[in-house]
Amino acid sequence: MFVLNGAVRRRLSARCAVFAAAVATLLAAGSPACAKPERGVEPKSVERTVAPGESFDVDKVVQTPTILPKPDVVLLIDTTGSMDEAIDNVRGTILDIIGTVHAAQSEAHFAVASYRDQTDGPEMFKVHQTLTGDAGKVKAAVDGLTTGGGDDEPEDWINALVEVASFNFRNDSSPVVVLIGDAPSHDPSNGHSYDTAENALQGVGARVVGVDVQTELAPGLDSLDQASDLVTATGGQLLSPSPAQVSAAILSGLQKLDVTVTPEILECDPALTVSFDADEVTVPGGEAAEFVETVEVAADAAEGATLECSVRFQLGGVPAGSDFVQHITVHVLEDEPPVVTVEDKTVEATGPNGAVINYPASAVDDLDGNLNPVCVPPSGSLFPMGDTKVACTAKDSGGNVGQDTATMRVVDTTAPTATCTPGGNPADNPPKSDNPDGFYVLGGKDLVDPDVELYIRDTGDPAVNFGPYPAGTTIKLTQAPGAEPQVKPGTGVVDYKVRLRGDAQIVAVDASDNTSTVATCHVPPKP
Repeated sequence: MFVLNGAVRRRLSARCAVFAAAVATLLAAGSPACAKPERGVEPKSVERTVAPGESFDVDKVVQTPTILPKPDVVLLIDTTGSMDEAIDNVRGTILDIIGTVHAAQSEAHFAVASYRDQTDGPEMFKVHQTLTGDAGKVKAAVDGLTTGGGDDEPEDWINALVEVASFNFRNDSSPVVVLIGDAPSHDPSNGHSYDTAENALQGVGARVVGVDVQTELAPGLDSLDQASDLVTATGGQLLSPSPAQVSAAILSGLQKLDVTVTPEILECDPALTVSFDADEVTVPGGEAAEFVETVEVAADAAEGATLECSVRFQLGGVPAGSDFVQHITVHVLEDEPPVVTVEDKTVEATGPNGAVINYPASAVDDLDGNLNPVCVPPSGSLFPMGDTKVACTAKDSGGNVGQDTATMRVVDTTAPTATCTPGGNPADNPPKSDNPDGFYVLGGKDLVDPDVELYIRDTGDPAVNFGPYPAGTTIKLTQAPGAEPQVKPGTGVVDYKVRLRGDAQIVAVDASDNTSTVATCHVPPKP
């Protein structure tokens, strides 16, 4: 992390807007050079409930940063005499460059090196500051640059690149070499060929940003197409600023370098497979890389299990921090439905319409535990006479439905009652004794059946069973022990004339074949 003292911070705050405007001019577009860009993977977390053997797709967007993560930036500067104005420009804005890069990537490190001609002895290649996070040291190195030498038109930056490739770049960093000059390189250069330099840079994964300074004293960094070939081979950029625009070109070149986004599985449950429609996607820095992610649950995944997976999206082969790590959580559906239990129940009717039945019902699921089943008709309903089917269902969190049925039975096992009430004679004369005339009214009642049937039996002849008669039937009863029992239609208010060998026994039978106890009608004595 860069060390910025209070004075440096205040200076950066005051100059950042001006410097950003210069970069915007160079890019011919408004670039918020001092603003930290939004970046990371979206969606950052994914949670689904999936059945074993099934899969689902997720549209994944990785918003890349404008500057590569954890950059190790080497400023490699031509310090021959024609570069005075360009170096002055860098010297005056180096803290702005550092501050802007640091705002985007707080782990940025910088180094400063220079090159001249192979005839310039120790100045042919010189390291002024190794990679550091101390902004003050970087500024001091740039401030200490001096110019001179350069006997002929080409310089020796091919040799310098080979030297830079041997720098101690940090693990998981993004090496970037900013090559600043106004002339091509000797090839070979101090015994190193262009191919040697290219291979060395590719070997450490370094990008080259070529800053082809347009001066009147030199033909240009890319006059022999060396620089353009190099930036193409390393995935860099080539810019051609005037000496007064070099600093803006440096910052512009560090931004929007092509970045290759590569998904990497960090940790994943064995029952979970994550794949992508592309192994990698390359986009300019600051733009979005899009993937289709497929998450598949193994067919033998444990039902009810929770599976997890972590995916990291590397930028240029470099881990880019927690913003680029995605977490996947999959809840495995269980195929087994809840176990629903409801049992048959039989109750006694309480009236003609049946009875209210309260019955227990339960549901248990392996994952969700106890559930509340829904029953139709529900407990506490009025059930009619006979059998009624009850269906109870319960659904678990995985959508599995369990069901059970039962029979609610309403029965009538309560016997009706029978009565034999003395009645008046047809002449409406009051009886002089205990029904001396033998007139009776037959009666019967039941909780359930309003229309019980009445039967007349004979105590003197067990074979007699006259009926059925409705409640309210009136009879004239006589006794003739030697005669054949009979029933004949009566007259007037008397429905039937009944002759028995003994006393009359009245029984009531309801619709459920429940039979009452006997009600006796005594035959009147002879007058």
